[in-house]
Amino acid sequence: MKFLSLGLLLLSANAFASPAVSYSCVGKNSVTKEAVTFEVLFAESDLELGYTNQAITVTKQGWETSPVTFQMYGATKANACQKNESGELYHSAGFKMDSVKKGSLGDFTMSFRANCGERLDFNVKGVCFFDLGN
Repeated sequence: MKFLSLGLLLLSANAFASPAVSYSCVGKNSVTKEAVTFEVLFAESDLELGYTNQAITVTKQGWETSPVTFQMYGATKANACQKNESGELYHSAGFKMDSVKKGSLGDFTMSFRANCGERLDFNVKGVCFFDLGN
């Protein structure tokens, strides 16, 4: 009976879902010609769909440290650049992440584009490292 209770508890808590995965990245915004540091987060995994929540948080652009988060979950062409209830900007397209060639620096190369107004115009290419903190 103990094992049955434990099994039901694990299933109800979604204990078999994958944990969040995050990457720390550095790159350059070709629009502003400034260095950019950003984080990429994949969370809320579904066994059939994979990660269902992807977000990019630009933590620093040039010397400016006013973070902005682009949320891809729930984003469409119609709501692109609009803020959600958490203050994140919806971002529906222009995101690409590839494995690096063997022997290269980093775990992935990444590029993203967003044109959401002044200081929110991005065409970034960078390299990302798996964040061991998560």
